[in-house]
Amino acid sequence: MDGMLSQEEINALLNGTVEDTKSEDSSVELLTEAEKDAVGEIANISMGTAATTLFSLVNTKVTITTPVVTYATWEDITHDYDRPCVFIQISYKEGLDGNNILILKEKDVNHY
Repeated sequence: MDGMLSQEEINALLNGTVEDTKSEDSSVELLTEAEKDAVGEIANISMGTAATTLFSLVNTKVTITTPVVTYATWEDITHDYDRPCVFIQISYKEGLDGNNILILKEKDVNHY
């Protein structure tokens, strides 16, 4: 493997169609560290653009953190965040088939 994900692999990851996230040996994950880094870089680029746009809209400093690539179900994600919070699904229009999910905590969106 050349360290690059095929479109089919990206689609499977983004659509949750990968049957098992780990092999029978639970210490072996589906993606290599290099592949996780590539997915993280894609997320970092798109969230960086979103942060720049958000800054333009609200004229307030917007800070993003370095993405961490992990395996999770939608149920895991929705249970891991305190309520209230805002879930924003950002879909790609061209190039990749998939989306990013931006989760904002109440303190992040409550400016006053």
